[in-house]
Amino acid sequence: MLRLLLLSICATAMLLPASLFAQGNGAKNPQLGAKRYKRSVRFVMALENRGKKALVEVELRLQLPQEIAGQRALLLELSPGATIKTDVYGNKVAVYKKMRIEPGKSFHAQWFATLELRNLDKNQEGARVVELSQEERALYLRDRKVYGVEHPLVKELAAKAVSGKKTEHARMLAIHAMVLDRLRYVRDGRWDPAPLCLERGEGSCTEYSFAFIALARAAGLPARYAGGLALRKRSEDAYEDRVFHRWVEVWLPDKGWYPLDCSRDDREDKNGKKRTPQLGKKRWHLLTLVRGDGGTGSLTKDSYHAHAFYKGRGGRSRRRGYWSVAVSPKAYERLKARLIKNPKLEEPWDAGLRQAWLFLNGKGTAPLRKIERKAKAQAKANGAKLPKPVPDKQH
Repeated sequence: MLRLLLLSICATAMLLPASLFAQGNGAKNPQLGAKRYKRSVRFVMALENRGKKALVEVELRLQLPQEIAGQRALLLELSPGATIKTDVYGNKVAVYKKMRIEPGKSFHAQWFATLELRNLDKNQEGARVVELSQEERALYLRDRKVYGVEHPLVKELAAKAVSGKKTEHARMLAIHAMVLDRLRYVRDGRWDPAPLCLERGEGSCTEYSFAFIALARAAGLPARYAGGLALRKRSEDAYEDRVFHRWVEVWLPDKGWYPLDCSRDDREDKNGKKRTPQLGKKRWHLLTLVRGDGGTGSLTKDSYHAHAFYKGRGGRSRRRGYWSVAVSPKAYERLKARLIKNPKLEEPWDAGLRQAWLFLNGKGTAPLRKIERKAKAQAKANGAKLPKPVPDKQH
C-alpha cells in the first residue's frame, strides 16, 4: 500500500505545472534581502464526519505556495489524487474529490514543500512596475459584502482619513493610521464585515484586512488581501501553525502592489512598546499562498489556505501547517527511495525528514508535541543523540 502511495506521489509531482518549480527569484532584485532562509512545510487539511449520515460530493481545496519575489519552491509535492486549478486571481489550488465520507470516517489531503524565503522591501527601488490594467483596477475597487464600501460609516471614515491628502501614498498612510486608531487586535476567529469591525473597534488579522481594504477602495485606492502560513517560533526545529495570517496589498503607481500588515503593526513588541510599522515590507517567515479578493472568483471562497466543500451535516475540518528545518530535494528523494524498499522504515529523528516521512506515509494532522514526543522516545530507544535547535543561518 505504501509503495502505491509513493508511486502516486511521484506521478503527481511529474504532473505539476512547471511554474510551480520556476526559479523566478534568481535575478538580482534590490528589494530582496541578502539572506536566504530555507524551511520545509507540510500543510494538511482533514475533514471528519461527526454526523449520523454520510457526507457526499466532497472536495478539499488546498492553496499552493506562490512563486513570487521573496519566495520560491525548491521542492513541492502533493498527496495523490490532486487536480491543479487556477482561480481568476492567478492562485493555484490542489483539488481533491471523494464521493462519500461515512459517519466516523475522515478524508485528508496535503502538500510538502521546501522553500527559499527572503525579506521583501518595496520601499527600495526595484523591478519596473507594470501598469495596473483597467480590468484589475475595477476588480480591486469593487464592493463586496465583507467590505461594505458604500456603507455610511466606511464612506465617512475614508473621507475623513484622506482629506487634504494629495498623493496615493499619503492616502494609504492615512488609511493605515485610521485602521490602527479604530481597531484593537483580538484573535476571535471571526471574519465579520468591515463596517461591523470598525463600529465595535476590534478585530482579527482578517478583520483588520477587511477594514483597510474597505476604506482604501472607498478612497479610490485598489487594494486586495494576501495570506498564508506564519512561522512564529523561528529558532525551533519544528513549529505547528494553527492560526495562519492575513495581510493586505495596496496598489501604488510607483511601487506596484505594496504590502501592509495592519494587525501586526498595531501590536506591542516584547518590551511592551508599540511596534514600528513595517510599511511596504514582508518578512520571510510569512509564506504567501493567496493574493486576491475571495468571493466567486476564488476556489476557496474567502479562505486564504484551504476550504472543504460537501453536502450533508456534521463535517468538521482541521488545517495544520508544520514548519521544520529544511529538507533538500536530494535528501527527500533518498528518503522516498528508502521507504519504497522498506515500507516499515522508522520515523527519522531529524525534524524535517520526520515531516517528509509523515507526508510520504500519508499521515494526517496531529499535535506537534505528540509527533515530537513519539520521535524522541523512538530515538532514545535506539540510542540516537538528538541535536539541539539552532538559530536561523544564512543559506
